[in-house]
Parts: sequence; structure tokens; C-alpha cells
Amino acid sequence: MENPRRFRVFAIALSILCFSILWFNIGNYNVNASSNKYPNIYYFTTNASNHSISLKWRKGYRPSSYIIWRKIAGGHYKKIKTLSKSKLSYTDKNVKNGMRYYYKVEVNRKGTNYRSKAFGVTLTNLTIPKLNSVSTYNNGNKISNKLTFKTNSSKYYMIYRKTGNGSWTLIKTISSKPNVSYSYSDNGLNKSYNYTYTVKSKNVSKTCTKYGKYDATGITTIKDIPKVNTIKTSEALDVPEVSDGLCGAPHNNNQLLEIEYSKIPGVSEYRLYTNFASLTSGQVSGSWAYVSKASNNSTYISYSFKPMAIHGVTPICKVQGVKTIGNKISYSDGQIYSLDDIIAVE
Repeated sequence: MENPRRFRVFAIALSILCFSILWFNIGNYNVNASSNKYPNIYYFTTNASNHSISLKWRKGYRPSSYIIWRKIAGGHYKKIKTLSKSKLSYTDKNVKNGMRYYYKVEVNRKGTNYRSKAFGVTLTNLTIPKLNSVSTYNNGNKISNKLTFKTNSSKYYMIYRKTGNGSWTLIKTISSKPNVSYSYSDNGLNKSYNYTYTVKSKNVSKTCTKYGKYDATGITTIKDIPKVNTIKTSEALDVPEVSDGLCGAPHNNNQLLEIEYSKIPGVSEYRLYTNFASLTSGQVSGSWAYVSKASNNSTYISYSFKPMAIHGVTPICKVQGVKTIGNKISYSDGQIYSLDDIIAVE
């Protein structure tokens, strides 16, 4: 018969061993489950316009603070910042476009310090979208501005607007095919202001968002409209009547259309547009043709033409102010006038 005392000692020893193993595993589980002991970097944001790289990391094990280490490709790691234990992100503003940087985040604590794996990123200067034109259209008490720009190889584009001398405001982020002309209409605006627009490129991946530079000057609208004072021709605009079809025979002789207008500030030239379209409730159904221009020093535009009889439509015209800066063109709106009301001067 076995000794009961020996059995009790064995049972107690076995219980202590099992409890120790269980305690060790629970403690080890807690260390690994509390967001891991390593503050691993999981996301970067690069911004070429303000020369910055931002990084985010997961919480490490019981930090008293975090230490940020950085090296340039081919160099050695250097400590660049110590942050409080509540911080889980950092923005490095001492970087240059085109350079590749490597980062590590270290848990600073009593005892063992835990340092993350290295994470490398290049501050990429995405191509600046090319601003082409902006056109203003009056719509009752409000105006609409139509911006056109050329996309590059990026996927996303951030459209910014500035009112008067104010600051840039992001108004829309769009996606587009590469290397195409894109148009965006900004509606319901106050007609008392000029507006300036610019566009920034953006690319997004699983681990990084990259922002490019933008045209800091932008492209500015023209809020004023050239006021037409007189419209005259060299002879009365008397087109032949037609009963069927759209077009009748033109006059044998050219007529000289002469428009006198009041200048507006800040334009490079004035352009005359004509349109043979139906004009219903102030809405134009046809397309405008650019037919003549005058310098910013002139208050007259002339145009030699042969009037056509067009069944059921009204010949109309308008004068727009145009501002050209480099390859960027701004167009004012123009008041629409009917050629049926022209006064013959000879």
C-alpha cells in the first residue's frame, strides 16, 4: 500500500508546477496581446508641397516614451525625436524631395527597449497638374466657374479654391484617367468676388499616401463683364426669308460688324463670339464661334461677315474679356445681344 503522505506531497508539487506554467503563459499572452511589444510602423504620408513625411505606428508594450530614429539611404541611424507615450504619429519636416529615408520607432521603458523594423519611403515630387483655363458664367444672382486642367499619371486630384485674397480651401477630390483634359464646374458662387483655383496630385497605396506640389499662383477668374455700348453694321442686316430648310443664300457683299464696349480691368484682350442659335428664355442652344479680337487698349471690335438666313433662329453675339498668363487663360462672361436689333450706320 502506497504511503499517503508521499502521495500528498507529489500532488502538491504537481499543482504548483501546473499553476506556474499557467501563470507564465497568461503573462506571456498579455505581453503579446497588448498591441505587441514592438511599435511597428504601418503607414506613411508624404507631402512634396510642404516637404514633410508623416509616420504612424502601433502602440508598443508599456512605453514611458517613444524615440524616433532615422537614416538617409546609405547612412547611419540617428535619433531625431523623443515623444510622449501618448503619441502614435510624427511628422518629419527636415526632408528633401527625391531623397529616400528609413525610420524606426523605439519603445523607451525601464528594462528592455523594443525597436520596430525599418520602414523606408521616398519623398516623391508628383507632377504638378497643368492649369489650362477658367471661364465664368452668370446664372441669375450667382455665377459658375468652369475649370479645365491636364491630368498626369496620378490617380487622384485635389481641387482648391481661394476667394479674393483669402486662403486655399479644398473643395473637391476627384479621380481621373491619366493624361486627359478634365473639366470641373464650381457652381452657386457670389458674383462679387474673383476666385482662384489650383490642383494638387495625390496617390494612395496600402501603406502610403503621397501628395504632390501645386501651382501656388493658380488661375484667377474675371468677375467683370465688358459692357457693350453700340453695335453697328455697314448696311442693314436684312437676311432673305426661307420657308423650308435651315439655311438660305448669303448676301453677295460682306458686312462690317462694329461693336463699341467699355473696358474692364486686368484683361489682356477682348474677343467677339457669334452664334446662330435659337434664343429661348435667355438660353442659348447652339455653339459659340470665336471670330475676332481686339487688344486691351481698344474699345472697338470689328468683324467682316456674310449674314446667312437661318430658319427659326436668331443670330446673336457677345464680347468677352480674356486674360492670358503663360499658358493659363481666364475668360469673363459676356452679355448676349441679338443681331436683329443692329442699327445700320450707312
